[in-house]
Amino acid sequence: MELKGIYTALITPFDRFGALDLAPLSDLLDFQRSAGVDGVVVCGTNGEGPSLAVEERIRLLEAVLADKGDLEVIAATGAAALVDTLTLTRHASASGCDAVLVLPPFFFTCASPIGLARAFEEVASVSDVPVILYSIPQLSGVPIGAPVLSLLQGCARICGIKESSGDRAASIEILKDHPECSLYIGSDDLAAELLTAGAAGIISGTANAFPELLVAIWQAHSSGNRLAEAQQRLDAAIGIVTRYPMVSNVKAVLAIRGVADVGVRLPLVELTQSERNTLRDRLSATGLL
Repeated sequence: MELKGIYTALITPFDRFGALDLAPLSDLLDFQRSAGVDGVVVCGTNGEGPSLAVEERIRLLEAVLADKGDLEVIAATGAAALVDTLTLTRHASASGCDAVLVLPPFFFTCASPIGLARAFEEVASVSDVPVILYSIPQLSGVPIGAPVLSLLQGCARICGIKESSGDRAASIEILKDHPECSLYIGSDDLAAELLTAGAAGIISGTANAFPELLVAIWQAHSSGNRLAEAQQRLDAAIGIVTRYPMVSNVKAVLAIRGVADVGVRLPLVELTQSERNTLRDRLSATGLL
């Protein structure tokens, strides 16, 4: 099974004290459905997954699955401890997710390709759904490169990789040398180029705030019409939103757009009111609100 299209790396709603708050979840999912995205990723980077306890990640995923409608759901199950990854993967697989997205065990950045491959093989062995690897070395400290992918070529359950390093060459190498591994774009500024080169889809944090811009990219790619124009509009949004700290930025845009006003969990902090005002003004001036 190959998942294709636009997947929003869904934010996690917290209250102002950093406690998990599921009340706004329905509005967040409705906003994504209305824009036409294909699915959501739960507990990824923009979902502050590493800041959630295992029990919280399970509770959040179950709430999303109960309210998903026609959205496909990918559970981000990677954790620093492989045993936690296995627990989360078993739960996601048994609960009806469409796939899992798996970080390498992080902290031990000295881990060898053999060690990383064995860890991913263990994850695949407990999953009944497709496994997508997640490479975001600027945060995890652990890249998933060609040596690891080569060691995993015989593992049928591992079906793809989200490449979020921002390294264009790394994505092109995967498309060229690992056709058995679907590429999911994790860097929105490369969306048009990599879709044209053969990527299966986009897993986007920006889609929290502007799902319609990502859907427009996919539609333009599918129709072969006005893709460059759609990328330019997305780039304009990225250029403004990324002036502010990640996760807090898209949550602020959601509040500005009237979707949901939710908090972040420490060590992240919310934008100040002054920052929100400036963000609103910049988006308005660019025609994005």
